[in-house]
Amino acid sequence: MLIAALQAATDAEAGRTADARARFDALMCDDLDDLPGGGWTALAVPAVAAVACTQFGDVPRAATLMAMLAPYAGRFVDAGPAWFGAVSHHVAGLATTLGRFDEADEFFAEAARAYGTLGANAWLMRARLDWARLLVTRHGIGDVEHARTLVADVLAGAQTGGLPAVQRVAASLMRSTALAG
Repeated sequence: MLIAALQAATDAEAGRTADARARFDALMCDDLDDLPGGGWTALAVPAVAAVACTQFGDVPRAATLMAMLAPYAGRFVDAGPAWFGAVSHHVAGLATTLGRFDEADEFFAEAARAYGTLGANAWLMRARLDWARLLVTRHGIGDVEHARTLVADVLAGAQTGGLPAVQRVAASLMRSTALAG
């Protein structure tokens, strides 16, 4: 199941939407009811599936995955030889998909603090970029300014950290009409 979730998430992030959607739909056909209880897969599979889910904006499945992951916010997804970041980061993406923007904002802040404490800079850049997208979508008081700050931090961190793909996405977001001006 983890391999299927990874394939769906990777395809979604790479823009292979049709393949990603087919893999995600097959993975989620029973809402992960057949996921083995306990062990690292109980957290890893829904966390990785959340990446694809947020790419698609799949609201019904975001609610399912949110229910599975939210109780573990504040923890990390450690699957032995693989590490999939802060649960709060995945929950923030799902909350954004569900239109629960204030809740997502809090989860993104929590994930950013956790990554900063660990020195997990690549994950921190991704969280800040996702957080900036939320702020642009929510468009509340001070959100655009905060998003600009986050994206500027991502641009600097991605350049020094050797993350060209993150840097490209951040530069594109900074040039967007939502942040230009």
